[in-house]
Amino acid sequence: MSLGKDLSSARERKGLTIQQVKESTQIDIRYLKALEKEELSILPDKEIALSYLDTYGSFLNLEVKDLTSQFNKLWSDTNTAKDFLKESLADKQQKSVFQSYKNIFLIASVAILIAISIFTFGAKPDKQTNENPNTIANNPSPEATEPKLQSDKEDISDANTPASSNETINQEINDKPVGAILPANIAIEVAAIRGDCWLEVTVDGKLALYRLVKVGEEPLQFTGTQEINILIGNAAAVDMTFNGESLGPLGTEGQVVRKVLKNLD
Repeated sequence: MSLGKDLSSARERKGLTIQQVKESTQIDIRYLKALEKEELSILPDKEIALSYLDTYGSFLNLEVKDLTSQFNKLWSDTNTAKDFLKESLADKQQKSVFQSYKNIFLIASVAILIAISIFTFGAKPDKQTNENPNTIANNPSPEATEPKLQSDKEDISDANTPASSNETINQEINDKPVGAILPANIAIEVAAIRGDCWLEVTVDGKLALYRLVKVGEEPLQFTGTQEINILIGNAAAVDMTFNGESLGPLGTEGQVVRKVLKNLD
């Protein structure tokens, strides 16, 4: 079982409510629920959370060492999700600041161009030339009277330009199999149905996805031959199918859940 299931099952076996545990342990009911639901992002910090877990586990006569091991794994996953969201927010803020500077620069450039135009076209010329406008027309240059001949060299080069270059590229592309399907024994589909959700997906040991998936996006599909490891930042937001079988919601709102799906053949 998981950390939350271990705690809630032990409490229920003793016939206790969360309120009764709160009165006996003096732990805030919000944090007791967070431990049972594995919503570790609600807890204040790791040291305080571990002290709550120690008190709660001992009260239920559970092996605290095993609970701590499970907690540390969940805490690592929760911090990974938190770090990603912080990075995303910082990136958005940085882009916003850059866009503001860009807009200021564009406005300043336009103002400078307008000022230059006003100065240039508003100034009166100091001199007027007395050149006869017909001079150039009556005395055409030798180049203007001579017909322009097409270069023989251009004809030769055009005639000899090999058309095989593009044909070679196209031939290489056409020689590759199109729509080739790799053998896969594991297939999952993840859809953000009820809200945005951060996902980290590793397929056969290689990172396949690390980003925030927006609600309403097209379902994401992953296939592998050995193992698919998926870390979900908001378990209630997504639905997942494994080899065509629906797994439904994988947790509660804001809960960080990791699923490891293996090929058992």
